Amino acid sequence: MTGTAGPSIHTRLGRLTGAVVLLAPLLAVGPASAPQGTPGLAAAAADDTLAEAGRIGFAGTEHRSLGRVADPQTSEPLFGPGPAHYDQDPSARGETLVFTSRRDSARPQVYVRDADGAVRKLTTGRDAAHPELSPDGATVVFDSAEPDPGPGPGEAAQRDLWTVGVDGSGLRRLTETADDETSPTYSPDGSRIAYSGDGGPVRGRQIYERAVSGGQATRISDGPPGDATEPAWNPVDDDSHRALVAYTLETDDGTGPRLRVTEGLGTDRPLLGGDQAGWATRSAGWLPDGNDLVFLSPDPDCDCDCDCDHVHRATAFAGAAPQQVLGEDRAVESPVWLGSMGSGAVVVARTSASAANVVTLQDVRADGSDPRDLGLTLLREDPAAYTNTDPAIDPLFNPAEGYDPWTERQNYTPDGRRVVVTRFEDLDDGRVERIWLTDADGSNAAPMPLAGRGPRDWDTDPTFSPDGTKLAFTRTSPGGVGGAAGPSRIVIAEVAT
Repeated sequence: MTGTAGPSIHTRLGRLTGAVVLLAPLLAVGPASAPQGTPGLAAAAADDTLAEAGRIGFAGTEHRSLGRVADPQTSEPLFGPGPAHYDQDPSARGETLVFTSRRDSARPQVYVRDADGAVRKLTTGRDAAHPELSPDGATVVFDSAEPDPGPGPGEAAQRDLWTVGVDGSGLRRLTETADDETSPTYSPDGSRIAYSGDGGPVRGRQIYERAVSGGQATRISDGPPGDATEPAWNPVDDDSHRALVAYTLETDDGTGPRLRVTEGLGTDRPLLGGDQAGWATRSAGWLPDGNDLVFLSPDPDCDCDCDCDHVHRATAFAGAAPQQVLGEDRAVESPVWLGSMGSGAVVVARTSASAANVVTLQDVRADGSDPRDLGLTLLREDPAAYTNTDPAIDPLFNPAEGYDPWTERQNYTPDGRRVVVTRFEDLDDGRVERIWLTDADGSNAAPMPLAGRGPRDWDTDPTFSPDGTKLAFTRTSPGGVGGAAGPSRIVIAEVAT
């Protein structure tokens, strides 16, 4: 069956529903004694550190986490190895980063990561997105969904603007209107904000600016007809920069999105020159010097499974070809510069799997909070699963050549410390499915040495007996999809041997 991983995924372009496929998610039970002699299980039983009870394991895609760009083909986990929390919306000034995360709730909250790597939660009970740190580093502005009055059927909740101190104090609502206001960004002196709103007389979303202390909002975007989103105020305010606000315009004529810049009505113009003026571009993030920026574009085309944007770096208004900063084969959002001009690096929000259509072992608390990617790959999903409209074709269970069916299953050991999973992998006899055992955080994964297995057999559907001494599973000989699959049978193995 298909479903979604809780609330919608926030992106800098609005709200995107994150598709996740869950097959037989299984609840982690409380601690129990592991059977004596069980490889890997007895050692876990001797460990006083138990897996968190009540987590649900599942196979899924579209998990989001933050990555630091290491080279043009690689982004490394910003928070290091181990389970990846669901983090998005990065924004940085110097070495300090603010972002949203579902680490402690089912809805995203605002967090700050200090220069020393320490992380603090700043909000509770919000549905937050698009935080930005003030130039003096004292406050964070963000938008949040407002439930009252609640949205109608099929409608998104209205969003207003808020600020909060970097110590979590002083939560204050900036706007309380019937309009939808998102993606706030500070002026260089911190006295004003620009944001995207839909409440003016001009059709569609426009960019407005107003004082942080309150007062009248003024429209500053006047590009071609379309929706203006993702404003980013240049961090430098001098004669050469003049408080430029970059933004993304999704044009009504379908030629967008395009990056534009404005200093107010009558000054609106394209941000990039030369050949790049015709590229599809969005999500501008200024570098500290106020001259260069990073942004997203699918141009030029790449040999990728996903229809992905890539991260580029360019100088504003210049016609020189931009530098591709990151060209991974996975979805990327919200590029920002973390650190100094000379030694910093780009940070992005991205799907946490290493490549597009890679399905990984994930888990979540029973209340929907803290979804995590455990980093263990399970199968390669057919990209047609997202685009197919022919009811006679089932890409999930009868995929195209080179992809795996969703015939996977995972199950916790009775003590909840380990997970038994089925994984597709390339062996000498081709692509096969085997049963693996891993710690509950995705570490120490290894295949189980199940006797009698032929080189082309597929093993799946593992489940433990209540006392954990036996493992029942399905063995198909030879493995395959449809007519390529041989007969299958239920097998019971002694876990200790």
